[in-house]
Amino acid sequence: MRNVYLNLATNSLRKNKNFYFPYISASAVMLAMFLTLYQLSVDPVIRNIHGGKTLSMILSIGYPVIGLLSALFIIYMSSFIMKRRKKELGLYGVLGMEKRHIIRVVCIENTIVAGVSITVGTIFCLLFKKIAQLLLLKILKQPVNYDISLDWGVLGKSVLIFCGIFLFIFLNSVREIAFKPLLNYIREEQAGEKKPKARWLLGLVGVGILTFAYYFACTVTSGAEAINRFFGAVILVIIATYILFIVGSVAVLELMKKNKGYYYKTNNFISVSGMVYRMNRNGAGLASICILSTMVLVMISSVSTVFYYNDKVFDNRFFYDIAIHADDEKKVDGDRVPYDYQEIIDQIYVVSEETGIKVKDLTHYEAFGFYSTVDKNKIDLNAELDGHYYEVWMLSNSDYSRINNSDLVLSDNQIGWYGLNGNAHYEGTIDFAGIANFETVELLSRPNIMPGEFTSTSDDVVMIVLPDSISLDYCVEQFNNLVDGFFGIGSTKSNIESFVFNIDGNESDKLKFFYAYAEKYLDPISPDELSESNTCSGNFDGVYRYIFSSSLFRQVFYNMYGGLFFLGILLSIVCVVIAVLIMYFKQLLEGYEDAKRFSIMKKVGLTTEEIKKSIYSQIVMVFITPLLAAGFHTAFAYKMVDSLIQLFGISCGNGYFIILAICMAVFMVFYGIVFWITSGTYLKIVNAAENAI
Repeated sequence: MRNVYLNLATNSLRKNKNFYFPYISASAVMLAMFLTLYQLSVDPVIRNIHGGKTLSMILSIGYPVIGLLSALFIIYMSSFIMKRRKKELGLYGVLGMEKRHIIRVVCIENTIVAGVSITVGTIFCLLFKKIAQLLLLKILKQPVNYDISLDWGVLGKSVLIFCGIFLFIFLNSVREIAFKPLLNYIREEQAGEKKPKARWLLGLVGVGILTFAYYFACTVTSGAEAINRFFGAVILVIIATYILFIVGSVAVLELMKKNKGYYYKTNNFISVSGMVYRMNRNGAGLASICILSTMVLVMISSVSTVFYYNDKVFDNRFFYDIAIHADDEKKVDGDRVPYDYQEIIDQIYVVSEETGIKVKDLTHYEAFGFYSTVDKNKIDLNAELDGHYYEVWMLSNSDYSRINNSDLVLSDNQIGWYGLNGNAHYEGTIDFAGIANFETVELLSRPNIMPGEFTSTSDDVVMIVLPDSISLDYCVEQFNNLVDGFFGIGSTKSNIESFVFNIDGNESDKLKFFYAYAEKYLDPISPDELSESNTCSGNFDGVYRYIFSSSLFRQVFYNMYGGLFFLGILLSIVCVVIAVLIMYFKQLLEGYEDAKRFSIMKKVGLTTEEIKKSIYSQIVMVFITPLLAAGFHTAFAYKMVDSLIQLFGISCGNGYFIILAICMAVFMVFYGIVFWITSGTYLKIVNAAENAI
């Protein structure tokens, strides 16, 4: 008797291979993606690179998302297959099989599907995990490691999670078989779909929600505001998309039917009338394809922009390998007194001699930083950091001319300015923080200074060069009088003495010098803290200072940006796989349903050519609609995503728009290929039914 159940299960799998093969393949791919990302998040090779813990944290955000998407999608696919098999299960009941016997067959089927999916997925992971690790290290510009390792605890947890997903699917099938008469399965297929009503009010609600979501996204004024609005806008767009595709599409089709000149053409009559009866079910699938397509476009375009432009940001902001920023006064017995800046220069050469690493291009300058509102007519201190603002740095004309090897001439009523990202703009005479009015002179070359240690999230970084008639100390004193408790970048009420230089050597020499100086002249820091940082700070001989390494900064940010880029690629692959298989299963299921309908139409006189035209018209309408909607969603999300990108310190002008356009073009080509393949499957099923007449 056991062989009978096994034979029934294997025969069913073989007979429905058009459904089960992609189902098993997709489940295996989902497990492989989940397991690969889970393995990488605990991979010792990844964790041991500089900034590796931050990278592991970023990767650990991704695998629960993939796990959730996998669970929802596998359950969604199983419901498609269950719908296709209802007639078969109903026939088992008609032939005398009891429900417990049918449940036993379903149990064997589910066990085979789960076993094959998990086994194949694990094998995929063993192959893909090393490739993914090498790709990630390549993205991070880290040396590759060819050792193969696998965390068996992670593997065991992943297998248990996916076993739980398949167990849920089996229990859901048992529930449906146990509490529903088997004859109803046959009647359901014969009954077909009920004609849905055009619920205009709900459709208008969907339009209203979508309009508000678009307005919500298009009216952001800063990156901070974009963060606060992003998830709310996403949820609203998802809700509106499902409403409009399920309800609004029926209303649109009903309007098409009322247009007699359009509707009573053979191709349109067949496609529109057929779609009206299926939109309750198909609308959800089309909405899912639209949402997934939007996710792919937004993720790939945004992370590609961040990853592509980070090198440009580094090169534009950091001219030197090492920067040591120090207070302009030292503490002696609780008092702040001037000191000889040559002391720090001597310390640099001491470390150079002890390590044998040569220092070159050493220079020194004084600067003072603050935040200003975005205004072309003034520079002030009233910037709100959750809105638009400029990061402003002041230095003297003498320092600027020496560092840039130029002869800048400024009159007493002039200040020079330069916008690092090209967004700032000042015109004519401006109010300079209430101190005085100055005529602005745009500098032709930027000051070669390193403004602070972090990539700025401001609208622009503005360099101000003061005339010789006004000292930097005077400006700092006036600013501190204007604002009580003013916080300057790096120092509370004083300017910063900066010592910047390059290392005559490779990356290893740069890091060696950084660690040697930090160990000798700064506060002790644990190896774990140092592995995640690009700065060290502390007091030495009463002078507070910190050392900054552009090499370590690059490593930390390559890890962050590269991790996000890699995570975006994996999540996009998962979303594409889900979208493609939703299209495939939808076409497959509709192909079997429409085969009988078109066979009947052919019997009553419809030609093969007319059938093909109507099929093509229906398929094109179904495929183009989600793509167009995804394009609209992405276009209206442009300003919000661009604001979020600026939070990474990246101001790329039209760069994001260009990358987005490229991503959309590539995705449209891919979408067209999927359309061609799945529509071919649909046509084969319909043609097979026609030939069987």
